[in-house]
Amino acid sequence: MWIFDTGEIRVERQAERVKREGMRVVPRVKTPASKRRIHIPKATVELLAARKARQQADGLPNPHNLVFPLPTGNIREGNLFEKHLRKNRAALGYPELVLTSHSFRKTCASILEAQGASTLAIRDYLGHEDAVLTEKVYIARNLHTVQTAKTLDEWGGLESL
Repeated sequence: MWIFDTGEIRVERQAERVKREGMRVVPRVKTPASKRRIHIPKATVELLAARKARQQADGLPNPHNLVFPLPTGNIREGNLFEKHLRKNRAALGYPELVLTSHSFRKTCASILEAQGASTLAIRDYLGHEDAVLTEKVYIARNLHTVQTAKTLDEWGGLESL
């Protein structure tokens, strides 16, 4: 759900393929932790507001109030979204980079961790049940090796060996 005045996104439904029916928006999410309200950066709110305004100005149908519907207004499948990312990565400035929807989630988690957010806060932001999953899969490794080496240098205990 799009909420621009508070800078909040509510995650409370998901798209899924229903056998013999096609894609549907269902009023549930993967896990209880997936259902959440998160605040997003102001720049993201502005980008999404501009996107919604363009969609409305273009008169494109969007019966499900989706952020990234197909031009027909239908639900975009995850694998089709991934295909569009692969097809357009050069135009995005990343011709060699493998981009997936999870790439963005992993990048977000790694930035939050590098800026000092706790693993529990990152877990809640991503909607994970388990902080261990967040830490093992989503947070990039080796982000703090320079700072760790500097801390050891400041300690100075190695010089006495």
